[in-house]
Amino acid sequence: MIVQLALGFRSLLIFHAVAENFSIGRAAQAVGLSQPAISLTIKKLEAVTGRKLLRRGTKGSEVTVDGALLLRRTARMLHQIELGIAQILNLDLSSRVVQAACRRLTDTQIRTHIALMNSTSATQAAISLGVSQVAVHRAGQDIEHVIGTPLYRRTGSRLVVNSAGAELGRRLQLALSEISQALDELQSSPAQLKGRVRVGVLPLSPQHLLADVLSRMTHLYPYANITIHEDDYLKLQTDLRYGKIDMIIGALRVPRVGLDLREFELFLDPYEIVVRKNHPLAEKAGITASDILQYKWVVPPQNTPRHQISRSLFEQLEKRPPQVVETNSLAMIIALLQASDFITILSRTQVYQSGLTRNLVPLAFKLPDADRVIGLVSRAEWLPTELQKLFINDVKTWVRLQHRGSDKVIR
Repeated sequence: MIVQLALGFRSLLIFHAVAENFSIGRAAQAVGLSQPAISLTIKKLEAVTGRKLLRRGTKGSEVTVDGALLLRRTARMLHQIELGIAQILNLDLSSRVVQAACRRLTDTQIRTHIALMNSTSATQAAISLGVSQVAVHRAGQDIEHVIGTPLYRRTGSRLVVNSAGAELGRRLQLALSEISQALDELQSSPAQLKGRVRVGVLPLSPQHLLADVLSRMTHLYPYANITIHEDDYLKLQTDLRYGKIDMIIGALRVPRVGLDLREFELFLDPYEIVVRKNHPLAEKAGITASDILQYKWVVPPQNTPRHQISRSLFEQLEKRPPQVVETNSLAMIIALLQASDFITILSRTQVYQSGLTRNLVPLAFKLPDADRVIGLVSRAEWLPTELQKLFINDVKTWVRLQHRGSDKVIR
């Protein structure tokens, strides 16, 4: 994976210094550069962004509207890096050691460290960066010297991040994500919104919700870059924490996420026991536990809500079906149900919005812990762009319209 820095870290530090000090002269003293060098850096930054960032004001050098936008994102970038350094050094965020270490980092060190975190070896990192292994090892040593603690495990020629290195790398990725967000905002206008929306979805997420929202968003905002990435919950949660996606849409988990993530509940979508329409139990009244345990079951693998519910059911009934087949393929589950007398657990939305009602029916048997909430998960400290806000609002609007007058909508 090639690591790109949308705007140079050192250039952003200089811009931040000018904006905070209202003066190119005072910024030059703060960062140890000449005033011409500071002025040249600002001009290059304005050329790259295509926006005027500073102007002469009553206080001196003041940020423009676009400059204020970039300053906000730059401050958030620095905050992410300082959080990472403070955590791995076990220091207070306001420590001068933390702030000094942050401001001594270079573009090369940041780029190399992220490449090492996303690689299995220094060789792979060197290839992704297009540099020599010697250069990778040197940059690794340099960043360890700047931070003041080991960040890697060295085994022969291998160089792999340790736990401290992984946390710093995560914070660096989140920091660079702030600058990518800044560029999206700077390149947008009210008449022409641009930028990225990266959504992680679970294999059994509400398909109609996503399809309708995507169709509307791509029609209204043709320059929007919207990506949908499907994976299991733990992988998506990791991607979210590392800034690789912006949000997760799907069934919320119990126990709920940590303090670093934020959940927004959308609507209730309870689980039901499901069989094919001509199953022996399909028309049976007063279904008992012994009835449903006579037949084979097909369930998802462990660490999924439906697996946990089926296990709780069997434990509560103190008996297991004659056979339980596990698969993470919804297509395989549906095929087994339609071809035989297998039983499974699906959500109400999965049955009714996927056209499965032609062949499948729910059984009138109450499941333990059958409550299921569809929601949206994002990072607690995330600051969405205007385009990302519109995407989330469109999701909420879809839910209100689809479930109008229903008690399933969570207000």
